[in-house]
Amino acid sequence: MHEVMKELRRAVYKETVSTVEVIELVAKLEKEKHFLRYGFSSLHQYLVRGLKYSDGAANRRIRAARLYLKKPEVCELLRRREVSLCTLSEILDEPEMLSEIKGKSKREVEELVALKGGKDTRIRERVVPVVVKRAIEQKPVFSTLPAGGQSVTPPPVVIRQEVVLEERLKVTFSYSKQKSEKIERAREILSRKYSGKGVSIEDLFLEGINQILAAEGSKKERMGTRKERGSKNRRYISPKVKKEVLERDGGCCTYRNTDGSVCGSRWSVEFDHITPVALGGVSSVENLRLLCRNHNQLMARDAGLIR
Repeated sequence: MHEVMKELRRAVYKETVSTVEVIELVAKLEKEKHFLRYGFSSLHQYLVRGLKYSDGAANRRIRAARLYLKKPEVCELLRRREVSLCTLSEILDEPEMLSEIKGKSKREVEELVALKGGKDTRIRERVVPVVVKRAIEQKPVFSTLPAGGQSVTPPPVVIRQEVVLEERLKVTFSYSKQKSEKIERAREILSRKYSGKGVSIEDLFLEGINQILAAEGSKKERMGTRKERGSKNRRYISPKVKKEVLERDGGCCTYRNTDGSVCGSRWSVEFDHITPVALGGVSSVENLRLLCRNHNQLMARDAGLIR
């Protein structure tokens, strides 16, 4: 065997050992949640923001680690290269299929899972950054005339073509036949607004997003104008107080790490009493903050309110 091939074989072996070690450590983090204390709202956020994994690479490692917690033999199969992170990701919800996927490709495993029928086999949503050619711009290039005012024939105008690139996001998902009929009906309705222009899925998506954001804005306005009502429930937070806290914290988790960094997650954000209600805390702007659900539960555990 050629020496380069031998070196590659050794490198692949080291890579496999390292991958197994990573999966074992990710599984340990999944159980112990240490990343929460360092300002990360989820294990996925830590792998992407903290360790610079891509979104897909982080998801594969997390799914493999969760399967490892159910089936510890996963790592031995990885070490022997009988399975891969891709194939393991496909059977997280069907751990009993582990012995059936040895030596199979991702496509073969997808077919097995679909035939078994125990798992929702819809295509998982994916968002991938892409760069596309938006347009080709025609730019004239003018040559300068010689100095001294001499009468000369103007030089020809040269047209230079410049390609304009645009950064976009490619979204992949699937929907049922029943939903496709609703989508087509929605496109028909929206075509009245886009007269003379086709209505794309992107147009539908943005229209829905705009309506959701507009509804959220109206909700915040109502929170600010709604008449205050008294409540005997000490956990009750008035609409006016909610509005002030949301605006002050920017709708983000405010958990602060020891190095000063802030979590900043907008997922599953909740109102948290800094001094717990059980310890005499009140529902005032000063005693409230926004925390994501994971950091809210962490603070509650630290205060001895939950286990």
